[in-house]
Amino acid sequence: MEQLRIGSAYEYVSIELPQGISVEGWIESRAEIVVDGFQGQILPWFQWIDFVRFAASLRKLHETLKGTAELRPCEAQLTLELTCDNCGHVTMKGNASSNIAGDNILTFEISLDQTFLAEPIPVLESWIDSMRDKFPEQIR
Repeated sequence: MEQLRIGSAYEYVSIELPQGISVEGWIESRAEIVVDGFQGQILPWFQWIDFVRFAASLRKLHETLKGTAELRPCEAQLTLELTCDNCGHVTMKGNASSNIAGDNILTFEISLDQTFLAEPIPVLESWIDSMRDKFPEQIR
């Protein structure tokens, strides 16, 4: 399985990009969050469109170094917000919940350089293209 990884070698968020999608466009995934002093895994649910929107906003952030790239699924088990300042510093803020009910929540912030934006974009876009080819009925 492909991994969408954002961050450095020491602090990152990694989301497993599955090879299947439900009829309704839902995707169950596995995510790993590694930040200073904490490490954990969750099983978040996403809708197909969450990744499409995130890929577009991530590409725009990388190209312009302005604005925000957000992964904000309606279930909100894992949310990410990446912003870039005018010096090329990227801040990734996020929340990870142990379940959909939000019983246990890890709030984190990772500081990165703009160069860390380049790696996840082609991985995500390639996965989106392959999913469109495999599941044209579920993806509209």
